[in-house]
Amino acid sequence: MANSTQTSQKVAEIATNSIRMSRDAMLIGTFGHEADSTALLRLPSGRVKRVQIGDRVAGLRVTAIMPGQLQATKRGQPVTLTMPGQ
Repeated sequence: MANSTQTSQKVAEIATNSIRMSRDAMLIGTFGHEADSTALLRLPSGRVKRVQIGDRVAGLRVTAIMPGQLQATKRGQPVTLTMPGQ
């Protein structure tokens, strides 16, 4: 059974892994319940930002956050980000 320390270490590894740097934002975590969900994104610059539904960041407009998944639009097109390994 995983504990919060293991999850935090995994998220930290994903957030700081320079090999996986991308030109696009990367989802590294989701938190909360439906009404107040938040997500952590690693931006192309390497910076980590916490976002909520309605936020605009890195060319994305966040439309939904579910466990392990973020839905957004980019230039009017739907985009789904999932956590690495899922």
